[in-house]
Amino acid sequence: MKRVYRRVLCAAALSLAALSPGCERASEVKAAAPPSDALPVVAVVSPSLETLSRAVELTGEFRPWQQVDLHAKVAGYLASITVDAGSPVRAGQLIGTIQAPELESEMLEAQSAAQRHTAEEAIARAQIERAKAQIGVAKAGHDRLLAVNRKEPGLVAAQEVDEALARLRTAEADHNAAVAMLGAARQSVASAQARMQRIATMMEYRKITAPFAGVVTKRFADPGSMIQTGVASQTQALPLVRIADISRLRLAVVIPEHVVSQMRVGSPVEVRIPATGKSLSSRVARINSTVAANSRSMEAEVDVPNPSGEIVPGMVADIALAAATTAQRLSLPLQAVSRRGGLATVLIVKADGAVEERRLDTGVESDTHVEVRSGVSVEDRIIVGNRALLRPGTKVQVKAN
Repeated sequence: MKRVYRRVLCAAALSLAALSPGCERASEVKAAAPPSDALPVVAVVSPSLETLSRAVELTGEFRPWQQVDLHAKVAGYLASITVDAGSPVRAGQLIGTIQAPELESEMLEAQSAAQRHTAEEAIARAQIERAKAQIGVAKAGHDRLLAVNRKEPGLVAAQEVDEALARLRTAEADHNAAVAMLGAARQSVASAQARMQRIATMMEYRKITAPFAGVVTKRFADPGSMIQTGVASQTQALPLVRIADISRLRLAVVIPEHVVSQMRVGSPVEVRIPATGKSLSSRVARINSTVAANSRSMEAEVDVPNPSGEIVPGMVADIALAAATTAQRLSLPLQAVSRRGGLATVLIVKADGAVEERRLDTGVESDTHVEVRSGVSVEDRIIVGNRALLRPGTKVQVKAN
């Protein structure tokens, strides 16, 4: 029995020795091939047709319907001011008066000049009349001498005839000079009257009135203040007051660039005012149609009635602006799209399992999806989820559905 047992053990040992080289080669082959579970597993989606719509939540600031800083047209000292901050004003209401004695002196000078030129005009008219009379006398004398010479030649000396003709020419010259003097006097009178009218207009500017109905939001000057003319630079010209019309307000809303293409004048909005706790419905009244280069946004305005004055300029409001609905567009989930520096890209799994990065042209964006205008097709497999460790060329395996 012992011999038989030894023989069996020896045969088993020889069999194991014969099989061991083959096992070693199989393990080497298995170690050389990378296991499939060593590749990153990614979830993928394909572009699909979706109906996109998104209500954009924005914040806006109330501004006066119209606002102006009232400046003086003439320089002088503020003689009186009839309003203060918070005072309601009517259109055309007197706000303040400017004391400018220089204008009164200029008016007296202009009136004196006008009177002087009017007198010169009268003198010129008188000289014209006198010249006409002299012309008549000289012409009559000259004609008589010529008549006598025709009847009795040589009776009148030629020198007398020449002297009569000279007197006639002198009278005519005096008449022409008087006519010229009259024209100059009339121009001087017109110039003096125009100057008087200008000074009278400037004197009216001493009264500063409200251009529209509203409320005084700020007062800048007190009686006795030196007021510069409003045509000076803003660092020198001191306004009297600031008036704002707040019976209606402009709600200024900053619209991001990706929403700009969906906004139209007349788009409905819902406005909620946290300070008052009230909400109202309105529409986009105007859009400035220019995207700012620094903020990549555009400003729009919503008109809000404010008859009671409860809303104050400077308050903020939350605006829910319903963007345009786009039906059945090729779209991708937002989680599949990366944005860097204004560029939209996706990672695609190619047929060989390698990752490829592609640039997209996107359109309307909803809360969950974004429209894809170009860059991918419905057959492409786009990676969604965490892609921080993935790079173009990386081998991945697609997660089974």
